[in-house]
Amino acid sequence: MRSSCTILLLFIAASAAAMPSDTFGIFVGSDTINQSDLLEVKFMLENVEGQIERPAFTGFEIVGGPNQSSSFQFINGKSTSSISHSYWIRATEAGLLYIGPIYATTAQGDKLESGPIAITVMPSSLDEPVQHAVGDQAIRQNLLWQEAPPPKRKLKTRKI
Repeated sequence: MRSSCTILLLFIAASAAAMPSDTFGIFVGSDTINQSDLLEVKFMLENVEGQIERPAFTGFEIVGGPNQSSSFQFINGKSTSSISHSYWIRATEAGLLYIGPIYATTAQGDKLESGPIAITVMPSSLDEPVQHAVGDQAIRQNLLWQEAPPPKRKLKTRKI
């Protein structure tokens, strides 16, 4: 009896660990740019239903966006979803500039908030402007800010 309870608890723990995590992330193509460069900024909600509010882009001009994308996958009984908004911006001045804070409101009415993202802007050079895009690899490795909302349900265990 004791070994079957242990196996059941291990199964429940493994199932909970395999569930996709709820995240709110902000990604930038680079944290250091030239003033003439274009920078992509992407905000993403993963496995959270809600809306993202546009941040203040003080010191930047928006040259593209907002671009919105969403996805939903259901594979082997597991579902994942994501919503993202992206903007292309250009700095209007050199120096240390900040993007944000960024707010998201979940379907349950919870407010998620990020801290500001610092971008170092170097004076324009004579080189061609560079586009600093956020790639899939950057999203997997360079999450600059992330918050996991509280779990939607808690597992209750009892001693047998």
